[in-house]
Amino acid sequence: MNNNFKLNLIYCFDENYNTQAAVSIYSFLRNYKNSLNIYILHNNPSTFKNYKNKLSETGAVANIQMFKFENPGYTFPNLTNKHVSEATYYRLFLDMYLPESVENFMYVDADTVIIKDVTKTIKDSFLELNDSEYFLIAKEEIDKNTIKETTKRLNKRKETYFNAGVMFMKIDNDDNYFIKLRKLITQLNTKIQWWDQDVLNAFFDDKYIRLDGKLNSNANFTISKISNTNSDLNMEPEILHYQGKSKPWKWQGLKIENSLYFHNYFMDLNNVDKLYLEFESKFELLLFTLRTLFLKPEYTKNYTKRLLFNSLVKGLKNDN
Repeated sequence: MNNNFKLNLIYCFDENYNTQAAVSIYSFLRNYKNSLNIYILHNNPSTFKNYKNKLSETGAVANIQMFKFENPGYTFPNLTNKHVSEATYYRLFLDMYLPESVENFMYVDADTVIIKDVTKTIKDSFLELNDSEYFLIAKEEIDKNTIKETTKRLNKRKETYFNAGVMFMKIDNDDNYFIKLRKLITQLNTKIQWWDQDVLNAFFDDKYIRLDGKLNSNANFTISKISNTNSDLNMEPEILHYQGKSKPWKWQGLKIENSLYFHNYFMDLNNVDKLYLEFESKFELLLFTLRTLFLKPEYTKNYTKRLLFNSLVKGLKNDN
């Protein structure tokens, strides 16, 4: 990798995740010291305009380019009554949008925050990828209780599985694997449980480099627990991933110690003194208000009541 290396950073999301993605990008810009290109695949780019302007004003050396996703006719499986949208599949179409000059890229989920300087770790990861026969670096994440079923369901050869929340990828100029990934959407269809992550695992199988866990650490654990669940006890997370349904912008997720990172970045980016919270109904907002007023819920250990009350003005999700 030459000295003129410039990171290509990819995000894929829809307008329902504008704030979360903006916070993630902002945290990245705060913790990456070199210049970079940021490519965003979005269902409605105009809705992200204000955040794009804010991010451009941070002083970071970043070129932000947005593309509007146009579905060429695919039906995306397993989305009914789920906490994810079709945007989770967008990254399987990146070859249709990225400039031809892009030879490799780092993909990051919008529900991540970067908490330490990642400049060196990212450079080292691309050096390893570019010097190898592989096209992917991802964090191995095997559930011993389900791996046999998963392997059979996805018609994989090996009992391996990776989390696709943070990935380093290089383009195969001789054989466009994105075309094969899209074919798998239809072939797997009802067998798909974990959306595009299943598709990626079915295709790459065990042919990938294992990502250093500090670049995709489960934010639902405390920092000390994250360290103690890895073989390297001195490992300190650099990227936190808010996996699953327990998100810091949901009031139930406030009890997670690491939710503080998300809200601190949100307040800094927007220069406000309130948390970013989404409520699915007026009843949920009322319940949160009553719990905060009259009880001592677990999340008051992480946030002052004044800050929590300030946050109530965010109101219902649809009013944000």
